[in-house]
Amino acid sequence: MGGPLVAIVSLVCAMLLRRRIWLQLLMCCLTFVALGFSAAQLRTWSVDAPVIQKKTGPVWIEGRVVAAEIRDAGSRLTLDNLSIGRLAQKRTPARVRIRGAREDAGTFAPGQRIRVLAVLHPPPGPAEPGAFDFSKRAYFEGLGGVGYAVRAPVLAVSAADGGWRVMIAKQRHSLTRAILEALPGTPGAVAAALITGERGAIPEEELSAMRDSGLAHLLAISGLHIGLIGGFIFFAVRLALASCERLVLAFPVKKLAALAAFFGGFFYLLISGSTLPT
Repeated sequence: MGGPLVAIVSLVCAMLLRRRIWLQLLMCCLTFVALGFSAAQLRTWSVDAPVIQKKTGPVWIEGRVVAAEIRDAGSRLTLDNLSIGRLAQKRTPARVRIRGAREDAGTFAPGQRIRVLAVLHPPPGPAEPGAFDFSKRAYFEGLGGVGYAVRAPVLAVSAADGGWRVMIAKQRHSLTRAILEALPGTPGAVAAALITGERGAIPEEELSAMRDSGLAHLLAISGLHIGLIGGFIFFAVRLALASCERLVLAFPVKKLAALAAFFGGFFYLLISGSTLPT
């Protein structure tokens, strides 16, 4: 752990060089740089988990569903708390992601435990030098393997379990399904992408058209969407409160509207996946 060692040494040097201000400032700068490296090393160490090293399977996998994505060409289930046949527990990844039939995402909800016969592969690296490295992203997501289902998954435990993250994922999944059922086809897929952040149901030709026209960034929920939601809630709540004279005279309705907009934006952040731009 070179980062913490350099941070400690440079901090001690900064304390000893009190009478040499420029050297002390240099040591302080070095301390902050070393702290940044330490934070990166700590993050890397905290997410460290086994990764599938070669093709494995078909093999039975049992795990808890943490994400069930409905996609145009099928489904994608992310599982954790895994038990994988022929793999010792110390070599079992923290998470795996499995492709399946489109109906699988609609059948299973986050929090349920399932069993599935699947083939697993290591997370793929960049398609060409300098291209996006999916294996690096997968490492920091705790994703130790990707693959496809050979048979349809079956429910292992009917009762849902998990913490608040699974509960939010379950609500996102239910809301996405409700939107796709109410608005079939591309309109529903785009609406789901703008509300829950799930873009998998959008047909590839529609995504290509949006990329070619320079509009694909509108599907990535960010500050623009948060601002629209927050602004709408603010003005709607303020208008509703201002319609009552007694409320206006007794309470600071503008501040109440701002508070409602804040909590509304925070709820939208959670339900849309809590991505970095939001």
